[in-house]
Amino acid sequence: MHSICFGGNYLRNDYLKGNRTWSFSFGPLISWSFPNTMVARSRITQAKAQNAASLASFDGAVLNALKESEQALSAYGAAMQQREALIEARDRAEKAFQLADQRYHAGSISYLDVIVAQTSLIDTKSQVSVADQRVGSARVSVFKALGGGWEQATTK
Repeated sequence: MHSICFGGNYLRNDYLKGNRTWSFSFGPLISWSFPNTMVARSRITQAKAQNAASLASFDGAVLNALKESEQALSAYGAAMQQREALIEARDRAEKAFQLADQRYHAGSISYLDVIVAQTSLIDTKSQVSVADQRVGSARVSVFKALGGGWEQATTK
């Protein structure tokens, strides 16, 4: 405790309360306590800075989630369009194979033409299967990007 004597009255700074307040007394009956506003202001400034950092971190997480969702939805849409185009190609290849088979039985084309049409049909069916796998993976990516979780069904 620091004390300065002024003709019988004491001007005191109490360190017992820490750096939070300043106490002064003049004589035995009059005393004042003044808060140390520098500590409070620095804590407020620190809290504001932490708040701004937390808000920036939250904004970054939200923007990242939106970006991932948009990318996943875009990939899903592209996979669906590709799958639809491959299904159309498969349907055309199937019709071409059926027509080639009919023409072969009618005797207007060789069996090699039937084999070429059948190979084309098998290739397009294979491509549709690969596209189905891509669509399934894209669905999982969309589900994850939108924050989905895996839950087991409870048996009753």
